[in-house]
Amino acid sequence: MAVPRIWSGVYFKDKIYIFQARPVTTPFISLSPDDKRIWTNANTGEVLPDVASPLTWTMARLLIDKIFQSFTGKVGIDMREAPLITLIGGRIYFNLGLVLRLFRLSMNAHLGEVFGGQQERMMKEVSLWLEEEESPATINWLKFFMNMPGVIKLLFFTPPSMGEKYIANLKKETMKLQQRDLENLSLEELFTFSEEIGSFFFDGVDEGIAYAAGGMASFNNLRFLTRGFLRDEKGVLSNRLVMGAGSMDSALSGINLWKLTEMVKLQPELKKMILNSNGFTVLKEKITEIPGGGEFISLWRDFMTKHGHHCRGEVDVLNPRWSENPDYILDVIRASLSGDGDYNPLKEYEKKKAEGEKLLEECSQKLTPLLRSLFRHLVIQSRKGLAFRENVKSEFVRMMAILRFVLLKMGEKLMKRGDFNQKEDIFFLELNEVKPVVMNEADFNIKAIISFCLKTHILFRHGYLFYLLELPSNCKVFARFT
Repeated sequence: MAVPRIWSGVYFKDKIYIFQARPVTTPFISLSPDDKRIWTNANTGEVLPDVASPLTWTMARLLIDKIFQSFTGKVGIDMREAPLITLIGGRIYFNLGLVLRLFRLSMNAHLGEVFGGQQERMMKEVSLWLEEEESPATINWLKFFMNMPGVIKLLFFTPPSMGEKYIANLKKETMKLQQRDLENLSLEELFTFSEEIGSFFFDGVDEGIAYAAGGMASFNNLRFLTRGFLRDEKGVLSNRLVMGAGSMDSALSGINLWKLTEMVKLQPELKKMILNSNGFTVLKEKITEIPGGGEFISLWRDFMTKHGHHCRGEVDVLNPRWSENPDYILDVIRASLSGDGDYNPLKEYEKKKAEGEKLLEECSQKLTPLLRSLFRHLVIQSRKGLAFRENVKSEFVRMMAILRFVLLKMGEKLMKRGDFNQKEDIFFLELNEVKPVVMNEADFNIKAIISFCLKTHILFRHGYLFYLLELPSNCKVFARFT
């Protein structure tokens, strides 16, 4: 029968077991053989490299829709009928064609500058096919032209000081949330606090994304200028010009960890104890008794306060943070102590910064006075904008970490009440299921739902569970599964 079909099954012990083969009937999958969509995880692979938990997936879907619809709504683009993200093999993928059109329309951005990685090469293979696709988003051109001046002002002429003020206030508020004592809160109070975190997150994300988009827009225009007037076809100059921007949380975590390691190297007895310890829990009980031990613990606590919210796949609330897994950071310190290298990230940073300033002067001399002024402006805006993008992402990740701790406390209480088998079960509920479970108003079998989602998650994570899409012969499929 010439209709799409879904095959589902399990790969186990070198054998494939087919569960079912049925026609595709879900409304979000087009049955038209002319439907042309390309899904990519290029921009989610860094923060969500693994299978997403049900709670994270439902939060991400809500957040992404809010961000894009808020932005596109301002310029008259209606994309409510367009699927922006989806799950493939349990992982979150973006609708590449739709996102590309939005970026090209609003920023004239090239694909590689939006997503990075190997997406540009992939697009060369399917660009003609994609260009023929009719976008499901509709445009109100009157609203577009009326509101575009305000969007341009926000993206290209917002002073960096406004973004810096936003970040300072965001850090202040997230630190307050982080210091909240959870131990004596009831289940209902914990749920209310989780709603408070969610509201703070969702209410502030629009402004943060707007400032971050301004930095991306400046960088895209810098690349356009260097490409057109400095023959920078591959973007090498523009990338070198923004190196050493400084004040990035992602870089500061590495520098602070390096400083901690360097401090240990100056204390032979401390170094020996760390290299031979059986984990941080045992180490912290003994380390204060030797020279340098107290200073190490003080620096360690400072590091965890500033950077302990990070981890692999840090956007997923399911994943434990560095602060919960101190042995991971301890192993990084041990590896550095065992090495013979004398790498100094501070010197490397100063070197790149100096190279960037020298390159800025050299490039400026090749431009006319008017272009020179625009060029310098774009470099400054790009440096601050890219740093802002990383820092605002870090603070939003901190909020996700705080939310994780609140959810775990809720999970403990629900486990004691008999609803959960373990506190982590809460991550295998969808967002709209949490409140009825907490309020004891669930009209579904809680443990059965969690058991199914947990087993599916494990099978997807290990690559055992799969779905195969069978299409009519006149359809084309471009896919990459990881």
